[in-house]
Amino acid sequence: YVGLVTHYGARRLGSGLEEEFGVVIRHKFKTVHVHIPKTAGRAISKGLFSTNRPRHVTASQVKAVDPKNFDDYLVFTIVRNPWDRLVSYWCMCKHSNSRPHNNLMKACVDMFGTSEFYDFIRLCSHVNHSDLGLLKSWGLESDLELHPQYYWTHDSSGTDLIDYTGKFESLNNSFNVLCDKLGLQNKKNQLPRVGASSGRSTYPGYYDSESRDMVARIYKLDCITYGYNF
Repeated sequence: YVGLVTHYGARRLGSGLEEEFGVVIRHKFKTVHVHIPKTAGRAISKGLFSTNRPRHVTASQVKAVDPKNFDDYLVFTIVRNPWDRLVSYWCMCKHSNSRPHNNLMKACVDMFGTSEFYDFIRLCSHVNHSDLGLLKSWGLESDLELHPQYYWTHDSSGTDLIDYTGKFESLNNSFNVLCDKLGLQNKKNQLPRVGASSGRSTYPGYYDSESRDMVARIYKLDCITYGYNF
């Protein structure tokens, strides 16, 4: 696990963080948004800051390049039920024209014969048992995109680096809490709908008992840490 959070060395400090990582740190608002994939990052960023979503960067990565501001600012994230997040990620990849997402689907076919959801879960298991660098080699933004959300929020000693963790399942409430914390009360109850999946059923319909249990094993840390179950 230490390798997961120390894989990225400090490359640039202070004001260079935006250049390296995109709008992860917001000096104007004294906040850091740790954007885990498929947790409404685009909607949160547009609603709070009227900007694009930040890049997918873990809390440990941000702290490594700018420890002072990281310790002084409000660090927040949104987490999501892992069964639901995986369905959302797969649906995104299936309908995406992005080369990295297409590469991911191709890798799924090459390894398991299809890119259907069951085999995508098998791919996630493979990625989680492989050395870091596999997703980057396929063009994905982060090597940890398909890893447990725990690794995005905790350091190698198991310390939670997040000041406020909201839930995707109560997103409007989480958004309003952030508005209060950041002094943006005028934006409360104005969370935009951006990038939401359409045309799919709720996540339980994608699973049978075997695939449900596979996800439980892969994302056990998320279930324990954030209180999720199927």
